[in-house]
Amino acid sequence: MNYKETQKRLDAAGKILGLAKGPLGIITLVAAGVVILQSTAVKINITNNGCDSIPALSQYPVSLPGFHLPAASIPSGSSATAVLPPVTVHVNGTSGRHMTVLFLSQEHAFALPSSVMDISYNGHTLLGTSTEIKLTKDTKQELVVRCK
Repeated sequence: MNYKETQKRLDAAGKILGLAKGPLGIITLVAAGVVILQSTAVKINITNNGCDSIPALSQYPVSLPGFHLPAASIPSGSSATAVLPPVTVHVNGTSGRHMTVLFLSQEHAFALPSSVMDISYNGHTLLGTSTEIKLTKDTKQELVVRCK
């Protein structure tokens, strides 16, 4: 599903919102939201290439439709899958050993261990650059952390 199709679904959800009234309308909206989130969710494969175990990304055991972070650490040579909504993520890797990620209006800063040689997304390095990533279901999504 591409960006235009996702936008059409979101527009349709907005029309439903305008028509929904009362408790039944709220239930309908929640059900429609769950279906939209699940059908547009983007799977990202996260690979640990030679690093110490990457800590679990999910700090809270919350289950939301279209949103899932790996609950266990990712050991060297292993991969895990994250599921995220189709949004734009801004990654700033221009601050040396620090990386900042802006996702759903939330900014998260990470200190990178000295052993990290590269972090790439779909083959493009994120270190030393400021990158805008548009998460879509149309292409394979892969994040690779490579260490010495």
